[in-house]
Amino acid sequence: MMPRLLELLAADGERLRAAAQAISGQIEFDAQSLLRRDKALDLQPPSDWSPNRHCRLIEATDGWIAVNLAREDDVRSVPAWIGYAQNAAPWDAIIAAAKTQHCAALLAQAQLLGMPVAGVREANPATSHRLNTGHSASRSAPLRVIDLSALWAGPLCGGLLAEAGAQVTKIESIGRADPSQHATPEHDARLNGRKQRITLDFSSADNLAQMIEMIAGA
Repeated sequence: MMPRLLELLAADGERLRAAAQAISGQIEFDAQSLLRRDKALDLQPPSDWSPNRHCRLIEATDGWIAVNLAREDDVRSVPAWIGYAQNAAPWDAIIAAAKTQHCAALLAQAQLLGMPVAGVREANPATSHRLNTGHSASRSAPLRVIDLSALWAGPLCGGLLAEAGAQVTKIESIGRADPSQHATPEHDARLNGRKQRITLDFSSADNLAQMIEMIAGA
């Protein structure tokens, strides 16, 4: 599995290098390095759990949901989500409660609380689009990118674009910031070290207007 994954990543790396050159940037892409994770992450073999043991597949009465408790705020929201005693183990309580509820009910309540919970196959697979760089070689200003993601996958994409020469701005909510900066600073520096970082209060209409303006210009 790993040799095949490295082979696929190496092929993607070649395409990424070509795309970076088309926007007047250079990128060093090493598949082994890309898969390296901070020792502080303490990764485990994947199963029903994600390797970092923050996300888990949970069986409900009519399907499966994925629950991600990477933030302490999300752990504290579990009692309000499924209704259980504060001193109970969160994952045990979630597993037990899900066995008696439909996916739709679990998702609706989680959405009200702003929790990262999703239903397996609740959305159609996204269509993959290749970067069109045919007319980019004469670009005078750097490509501007807004990164609204957190944790690993999204920030990695933004980090690769920043390394390729794009001007990437990472916008975080003051109430729900990316925990990687404090929990795994080495990992965070690898993914986000080349980006401009802005923290905004999303409850402010003025701040939201500023963010929408930045997105519109990216």
